Amino acid sequence: DLAALADGADTGGAETGAILAFWQASLRELETLRAWGDESGHLGDSEGPAGHLEWVAKKQLLDATARRHPDARGRDVLHAVDLAWSELSPAGRGLAERVPAGVDARGGLGEQMGEAVLNEPPTTTRAWLRGRLVSAFPGQVVAAGWHSMVLETGEKDQRRLPLTDPLSFTRATASPAVEGAADVVEVLTRLTGERLDRLAPTTEAVTAPATPSGEQT
Repeated sequence: DLAALADGADTGGAETGAILAFWQASLRELETLRAWGDESGHLGDSEGPAGHLEWVAKKQLLDATARRHPDARGRDVLHAVDLAWSELSPAGRGLAERVPAGVDARGGLGEQMGEAVLNEPPTTTRAWLRGRLVSAFPGQVVAAGWHSMVLETGEKDQRRLPLTDPLSFTRATASPAVEGAADVVEVLTRLTGERLDRLAPTTEAVTAPATPSGEQT
């Protein structure tokens, strides 16, 4: 029962309750959208679903664009709108920041929080360590996925770091290993207590030909 969960009857987590309340509001507003129908003129209504859910506003924009361009060229226009919707740039020119036109869409993040999440990964999950390693040591991160990372440590084989537990490697637990570390080798040593054996640089002795006097050049 969403109402019970939102009221905290089945969970003690304030964040969980807030998410479920948002979900319930979303479902309610989607029912309103369905009642309006696809031909409604409510594109960008900040009091309706388009102001509550980004993808609803995007769908309405694409539908309106398709109606304006019913010819063969319409496919290219729709493709351009799709790409422009999520465009990220310092100027903030993505359509998602300008639609719904003329009104403020109700987002889940304030502007200040939005700026923060661009630079700081989530602090309470494994995403924190993954994000910090990618930002601090990009040259040593070979691959970064949901469940593991592949790191270049200078050993014969690349090192795989498991990230199977979503609640591991948070800022609280992994920050001491990352802060001040010179490279991923130092991070892994602090995390695991294991001393990694880097490969020494390969050098080959080169002997110069001897001169007639017996001296080497």
